[in-house]
Amino acid sequence: MLANYFAAAIRNLLRNRAYTLINLFGLSLGFAAATLIALYARDEFSYDRFVPNHDRIYRVGEIIEPPGRSPMRLSVTSTTDAEALKLAFPEVEAATRLIPSNLRLSAKQDNEGATLASFWADPSFFDVFPLSGVAGNLANALSQPDSLVLTRRAARQLFSREDVVGETIRVGPDTVMRVAAVVENFPSNSHLNGEVFLPGAASFSPLVTLTAEQRQPGALRSENAYTYVRLRAAANIHDVRSRLGAFTDSHVSGSVNGTPIAKSYTFTLTPLADIHLQPRSIGDIKPPTDVRVLHALIAVAVLILVVACGNFISMMTARASRRAVEVGVRKAAGATQRQIMIQFMGECLFYALLALLPAVVAVELVLPAFNGFLRREIAFDYLTDPRLGLGLIGLTMLTGLAAGAYPALYLSRFKPNAVLRGTALTPQSSRARQSLVVAQFAILIALLVATFTVNRQIHFAIEDRLRLPTDQIYLASEALGCPSSFTDAIPTLGRVKAVTCVSGSTLGFDHISVNFVSPHGGGNVNGRAAQIDYSFFDVFGIQPIAGRLLSPQFGQDDLLRKDPATADNPTVVVNEAAARALGYSSPADAVGTFARWQRLSFMDGRLQFQGQSSSKIAAVVPDFSIGSVRDVIGPTAYYIDPTVSARMVFRFDGGSVQQSLESVRELWEKHSSTAFQGMFLDQFVNALYEDVLTQSAIFTWFSAVAVVLAALGLLGLAIFTAERRTKEIGLRKVMGARRTDILLFLGWQFARPVLWANLIAWPCAYLVMQRWLQGFAYHTDIGILTFVIAGALALVIALATVAGHAMLVARAKPVEALRYE
Repeated sequence: MLANYFAAAIRNLLRNRAYTLINLFGLSLGFAAATLIALYARDEFSYDRFVPNHDRIYRVGEIIEPPGRSPMRLSVTSTTDAEALKLAFPEVEAATRLIPSNLRLSAKQDNEGATLASFWADPSFFDVFPLSGVAGNLANALSQPDSLVLTRRAARQLFSREDVVGETIRVGPDTVMRVAAVVENFPSNSHLNGEVFLPGAASFSPLVTLTAEQRQPGALRSENAYTYVRLRAAANIHDVRSRLGAFTDSHVSGSVNGTPIAKSYTFTLTPLADIHLQPRSIGDIKPPTDVRVLHALIAVAVLILVVACGNFISMMTARASRRAVEVGVRKAAGATQRQIMIQFMGECLFYALLALLPAVVAVELVLPAFNGFLRREIAFDYLTDPRLGLGLIGLTMLTGLAAGAYPALYLSRFKPNAVLRGTALTPQSSRARQSLVVAQFAILIALLVATFTVNRQIHFAIEDRLRLPTDQIYLASEALGCPSSFTDAIPTLGRVKAVTCVSGSTLGFDHISVNFVSPHGGGNVNGRAAQIDYSFFDVFGIQPIAGRLLSPQFGQDDLLRKDPATADNPTVVVNEAAARALGYSSPADAVGTFARWQRLSFMDGRLQFQGQSSSKIAAVVPDFSIGSVRDVIGPTAYYIDPTVSARMVFRFDGGSVQQSLESVRELWEKHSSTAFQGMFLDQFVNALYEDVLTQSAIFTWFSAVAVVLAALGLLGLAIFTAERRTKEIGLRKVMGARRTDILLFLGWQFARPVLWANLIAWPCAYLVMQRWLQGFAYHTDIGILTFVIAGALALVIALATVAGHAMLVARAKPVEALRYE
């Protein structure tokens, strides 16, 4: 019996080649798209699970919530926290710290060298992260102040080989270190990206120097180290977390305006495998992913399979008239409904398994380009990974059963006498096919709306909000500093419009606080300090809303350059958010008033709060940030403080950007032996929105897949409809219908379900995308035009798909349709 079923399936497959091709291509395309999304989602959810005992490793983070400000998440902590946690919690078996480094490394025979992703690490790093070693002894590889560890990739890049234990490397301008060990490369699904691990035990390591500064009496707490702890096997993480509040009170010292700093701090312990799935934090090594987006992509994969299954069901039920006689004869010969159902379900499973083969080939061909775009190392190891192989087969069988259930039930219910009378087909089958088409195009329209919305939000974040020539603004590395001898020589180049020296807090790379006393009552206003120089507003094209910008013509503006140790405050420029928070009804009301505020200053080698003093508000400027549109721009105070402004920012002439950059680099090499490094603002912004750009590309690709699938289904349905209505069309032409009338008649038959699909897709897409946009503090709006364009595009796709076949039918001679009547 099974042999007969198989033979019937092959015979039906070969007899209806066009329908078979549409069915198999649609299913294969759906399987391939869903598999790629599943591989991407699996990779996202598998971050850092390769580390042994990853379930016992936690990253220490902080949430800082100053009075009157929204909370800030930090993935970095103080360099003193690791040791304090180990002393305070017996459950902590080991603790380690990392601090990024941008030192240039070169082998002895390579004078040019390279800047690799490097970290200063404690000797205990490989106790907490027991990585696989390639050569050398990892147990004490970082215990010596002149030893370092390379990954396999770094060893090949620096020495063109891997057996490099004992070789020496020049680190920075004049430090020589020895390679103590080589470890395996970090996979792409790790939140760490280290290639070189430098000895934190060295006396000049920032782990040593910053810890010494933090332990000075009266030192202000600063966060600049990644801290990880490994708990003992029997430790209870909930118990540890419940005692973090008491640890904060005892460990975080100091106060601001009489309020203990500890009241603003909350320590967090994030499981290693969950770091990549957390909300964005200041200092993230790699941008995390948004779990909601992953769930949305999984939903897209399911929807694509639904569209592919809808095509299959439409085709199977549409061809029912060709199989009705077969079913009638089999039932007349004694076949039961159950046997008929098994036959057709078996056929559907056979088609699904047949479609899996080209889908696997397609994934194999597309995956290298997919990996290249995502910069990942996603493997399609279905032969060696039983879960993946069984998952593919299970998904295929589930899809085949789901797609075949209705056609099998529908076909098996045919009555032999109804078949012989020609009344086996019912209007319900036609309505079911129409409903499937409506559902398919509703999914397509919703995906188009999502794609348009994501692209509009990207354009808003990168172009509309900044309104800057981001490819002409260059952010130099903070390690270069801001030497006045160099910046004073910049005007001689002629190709640089302006150069400014700013702090990391100004650009949003870190956060330095200021505290204002509201002149209208309501307590203190906490804000961001933006230390700048006179040319900052020129570089970023910021014009005041009211008042004047900082100028060398006013001595109070440059107070801190003349006397860095003064307790007085310089003239300040505030943004709109600060003016509102201070209680001013308009920007003009704030200008010229004196504000009492407290700032951080860099004195005796560390940051510390000065006492409160008053200074004039010279201007109010628009809220501005080159940071993410996810974050609200809070109150910001711009003032001149050369002791903190240690990062150069250049604005080049738009006509010769690369030549200008080379001129600056050549001038720098005359002033310093340190390599000139940095990035353009557009590179920084693209990195900032890397996840959104990736989402946009993925939504665009898979929306295109949905378009193809929907078009395939409509094409098959058009072919069937034309066959079923050949005589009707012939009669219409005999009765005087013109070719245009026939085209309009057929066009309306296929346009109607698309119009109904809009009614379903629009509200669903609006609710989903409105929720997605709420994850941004500043976002575009979903205008009605977005929905109209998506609906119109779906209608054009539908009409274009059936236009060719409709034209052939409309041009057919009536005699060809009626000659058998």
